[in-house]
Amino acid sequence: MTDMTEAILEHADMLASYARKLTHDRDTAMDLCQDTLLKALANRTSFSWGTDVRPWLFTIMRNQFINGYRRKQLEKKIFQRNSTGFTSHADASAQTFMTTRIDLKETQSAIDEMPAILRTPLHLYSQGYKYQEIAAITETAVGTTKSRIHLARQLLREKV
Repeated sequence: MTDMTEAILEHADMLASYARKLTHDRDTAMDLCQDTLLKALANRTSFSWGTDVRPWLFTIMRNQFINGYRRKQLEKKIFQRNSTGFTSHADASAQTFMTTRIDLKETQSAIDEMPAILRTPLHLYSQGYKYQEIAAITETAVGTTKSRIHLARQLLREKV
């Protein structure tokens, strides 16, 4: 194990405690803690040495928690149970979203046809990574990353 890996894992108990405070649920807290540790370990090369690792870890956890909360709110907005127990669409924008999901296979095939140099940053961006994180992962400049994502989105719009 590297020093950075040890430094990250050393704070696992504090992260678990913080996760329980955020979620108020033991199982959800453990999931959040594991997601945070995985993301931190995957991005340990972007950590700047000489600074404290704890704030970096807590920031990752807080961002993971906020993103999960937003995802749940979107799911609640899109799907609602009506009085008969069937799922109905909450509003017109949700209906549009569901119609768009039907075209998912067409969109995925258009993405698969893209060159890897465009497909990889677009995929990471769609997973919620920030431009700086994508640039670090793909070992490119932030401006180059933004340009590639923009170009990939343009190609996707044209094909779909």
